[in-house]
Amino acid sequence: EVTEAVDKIHAIRKQLDEMSSSNAQVAALQTKLTAIEGNLTRLMGPNPMFLPPKSLNIRLAALTIVVQGSDSAPTQQAYDVFSTLSSELAKNLSDLQSTANSVEALLHRE
Repeated sequence: EVTEAVDKIHAIRKQLDEMSSSNAQVAALQTKLTAIEGNLTRLMGPNPMFLPPKSLNIRLAALTIVVQGSDSAPTQQAYDVFSTLSSELAKNLSDLQSTANSVEALLHRE
């Protein structure tokens, strides 16, 4: 789901890039999309020596490795982490859908 969400962000961003860049609403939506993408996946900043915090997709991948590395059932801690990460993902997907709806409304006005 994270990869699909990032693909959707890129598609929405492409739509926004085709619009007037002087529009303040477009800039605000671009900022929201960047924030959501930064939560979902690691975005490199202007300084290549500085790595941003671990993103949701990295933490989900790490959890998968931990769970797959054992022959027994996942621990309660693994379930708790999965629940927390799932909640974070749901919030980001909700934010993305809200932003996508705002972009759609903006496109119909222009």
